[in-house]
Amino acid sequence: MTFLRLLTRSGVGAALLGGLPVALGAVVIACLLADFYFVSPRHTFAVAGVVDVLELASFVGIGLVVAVLLESTAVMRRRAADTSAEAAVLAVLVASVVRHLGSPAYHARNRWMVDRSELVIGFPRGTNQAQGTWYTLN
Repeated sequence: MTFLRLLTRSGVGAALLGGLPVALGAVVIACLLADFYFVSPRHTFAVAGVVDVLELASFVGIGLVVAVLLESTAVMRRRAADTSAEAAVLAVLVASVVRHLGSPAYHARNRWMVDRSELVIGFPRGTNQAQGTWYTLN
């Protein structure tokens, strides 16, 4: 593995472990190290030409894009975990409340869903039209 690849992957590792501020610091340090070791004149922070400036700018730009994308992925993962935990709590709450409400709550929920649907097909249970999904439609 070349030193430049190691510098590139250090920004990714910093973004995964420390978040966006650490990743931005790693990108700046990696850019300075790449400038010092690979851009002529070597072993100085001077830049000889426009092409070298563009290469360093693209190196920093790619590092910033990767850092921002990894940070947004981490944020979305945290939001998904929080939403999942909230949904689990709400499911337990609803299950405990619905058990005590009985049939009227069940039919009220079904009526609410039917009122907001574009296509609903009702089926009576056997010959009794007071049961099954047909009850909700009437």
